[in-house]
Amino acid sequence: MLALIPALLSLALAGDLSSTTIAVLPLAKGTGDQSWDGLGGALAGMLTSDLADLPTYHLVERERLDAVLDELALGRSGFVDPRTAQRLGQGLGADTLLTGSYSIVGDQLLLDARMVEVRSARVLAAADAHGALIDFVAVEKELVTDLLDGLDVHLDGVTTRKLMVRAPTEAWEAFHAYGDGVDAQAAGRVDDARAAFEVALQRDPAFALARSALQDLRALLQGELARQIVRQDTAHAAAEQRVLDALPPLPAALPADPAAKMDAAVAFALRAMVLEDQGRSCERYAQMTRWAGMQAGPITEPASVDGASFRTRLQRKADELGYTALASDVPAPDASHRAPGERAGLLRSTWDFVLSGGLNLWAPPGPDLIGALRSCTPAPEQAAEIDRLRKRLSALATLHRDERTAAGLTIDEALTLWWAWASAGERGATAELQRRAAALLAARTEEDPARAQLRQALETVMARADDWAASRTRRYGQDEATLEGVMRAVAAGTGAEVRRDGGLGCGFLLDQERNGATDWVERLATATDPRSRQFAFDGAGRTFAILRDFGCLVGRAPAFHTIDDVFAFSRAASQRPIVATEQASVCRSGLHSLETMTTPQAEAGAHTTPESAMWSVYGQMLIWHTTVVWNRCVETP
Repeated sequence: MLALIPALLSLALAGDLSSTTIAVLPLAKGTGDQSWDGLGGALAGMLTSDLADLPTYHLVERERLDAVLDELALGRSGFVDPRTAQRLGQGLGADTLLTGSYSIVGDQLLLDARMVEVRSARVLAAADAHGALIDFVAVEKELVTDLLDGLDVHLDGVTTRKLMVRAPTEAWEAFHAYGDGVDAQAAGRVDDARAAFEVALQRDPAFALARSALQDLRALLQGELARQIVRQDTAHAAAEQRVLDALPPLPAALPADPAAKMDAAVAFALRAMVLEDQGRSCERYAQMTRWAGMQAGPITEPASVDGASFRTRLQRKADELGYTALASDVPAPDASHRAPGERAGLLRSTWDFVLSGGLNLWAPPGPDLIGALRSCTPAPEQAAEIDRLRKRLSALATLHRDERTAAGLTIDEALTLWWAWASAGERGATAELQRRAAALLAARTEEDPARAQLRQALETVMARADDWAASRTRRYGQDEATLEGVMRAVAAGTGAEVRRDGGLGCGFLLDQERNGATDWVERLATATDPRSRQFAFDGAGRTFAILRDFGCLVGRAPAFHTIDDVFAFSRAASQRPIVATEQASVCRSGLHSLETMTTPQAEAGAHTTPESAMWSVYGQMLIWHTTVVWNRCVETP
């Protein structure tokens, strides 16, 4: 948005706005701790996004800007001296540079901006603005307004409303996480970038910039993974490349000629197999959705040509290209270790194409369309993508037809169950989930055999929704990135997240938790299946909560300031009623332990022997968080 100003100024000075090229540099950090380091790129991205629809000037793309900054070894500080401005402007082909800085002081955001003419290296305009962090959008708009007023530039009402109302997100935490992602990606830390973008989307699912960045990064990572796969059989790797190079891409439409249709199906199937072998799920998903969209009716194997079936023709083409089964010791999907002809079942029917894995909801993604979707799409977005897939497939004649006599389910019902599974794992038992579940059951009579399978699958879905609710409780509402940061800081004994001084016995608590945190970090590195990761992060919530309650987490308000505060809390907690739970006996035992530990004699003893006081209150909180909260024994805020 700020980059509009140099363009308007150029119009006043030169009378020609159309030839102005502007580069928006990442804003430099002034005052503020290291947790705010990534905001410069996010602020530049916000400005760039606002400028994208304005036709009166040319904006240098961020990728081009990053490349030139790297090439000139200028870094991304945002500050440019006159000589640097000329070098950078010439490298970008820009007439004007927009530079600025940001500072974080307490809960306040301070912004300043200036425009530097490349040709003369002189400052054309400058302005500043400040306000609360949570009102960061308003602060940025104020800065724009001040710049416009200083230049005596007046926009028409439509343009003013468009510029002043638009914002990528109103959620400060989402914007902050997005900034960390942009900064990490620019530094080449792709795993950190992916985690940050996922946090941004968790905080604001409608944050389009974060979604786009995450999708682009996932495609990049999958391409990199494909390149990094180490194959002991170099001949196989060469054959894979021959498949991709020699076979034609999907045509615009399926040919009517049977032989040409057969060739197209063989090429599609072999390319899909290679993409699966190489872990390029997003490309495979795109190819498969295109193939489904090309069908005039149900998906079926093409008719035999010259007496040769589809499977025979497919295996012949694979043999011709040298593409065979992978060796058993090569890391790849299970299907990759079978001969191509044995993997040809994908085109048997629409059901096999979309849902060959059936409704084994806990199974890892397979070679079918829903498997490609699950492998490609981030977990928070899978439910929405499944709905989009259902709409794409609506034209297929078999979408609402019972495809399997044993199961008796339609593809649409099965996709709805997969939607429910994805939704339950990210949002729990929402009203929409319950509405769709009820609709699935209502569409089948009690006598219908499919109703029993639907009910069984929905029970599994609801159990997952309950797992989600339990995780939210056990993680105290924290995302995985936050919990992992705390656990790594505890394991290291220091870090920006924790403090040893201050709080209530923080040095003691960090020492007690350190060994467990170290083990946690090691276990996380080997926790490849979703259930293990879920359990690990649920357990991390306990450490987070204890340190938070005692004031040992930076930026988190403590629950207790004295030993007496802990005793008062535990004594009241021990008298709280137990909610309906299967773990009632465990709950009663935990609350009874708290009651025993908080008698007047126990509290008096803690005051007379200070060296044991921390052990006492630490033990109370272990019982509270590990037993009472973990098992959801009582209602918690």
